[in-house]
This record gives sequence, C-alpha cells and structure tokens, in this order.
Amino acid sequence: MWSGDCPSTFENLRHQVKAALNIGIAGISWWTSDIGGFFDGDANDPSFRELMVRWYQFGAFCPVFQGWQLTA
Repeated sequence: MWSGDCPSTFENLRHQVKAALNIGIAGISWWTSDIGGFFDGDANDPSFRELMVRWYQFGAFCPVFQGWQLTA
C-alpha cells in the first residue's frame, strides 16, 4: 500500500507523515509514499532539493523505501 501519486510540496510531505502515522496505528505495516512526490518537482530549484532531503529522511523510517534519483 502507498499513498498514491502526490505533488512535490512541503505541505504534501506534512500530509504524508500524518498518513504514515495513522496507517501504522490502524495496523497496516507495509506502507510507503513516493519519496519526493510524483509530480511538480524541479531539480534545479533549491527549495525542491531541500524538500527531497527532508522526504528521504522521512522515507528512511518507512517500511518500504521508494525513491527516485535527481539529475541536474
């Protein structure tokens, strides 16, 4: 199970953390999100790069680590 295709924003990252906590409390242990989001990311934008760092930090604690590679 994963959270679905989501935008690459700090707001959405906040929602992913809440979703991960709720789904874990519900007893579903095999869950993840698309690290970095799935769309609207610009690898040349410094704020997006910061978002990627924060999302990877969050993803390290998810049971399934599903990320993608930045190329600039």
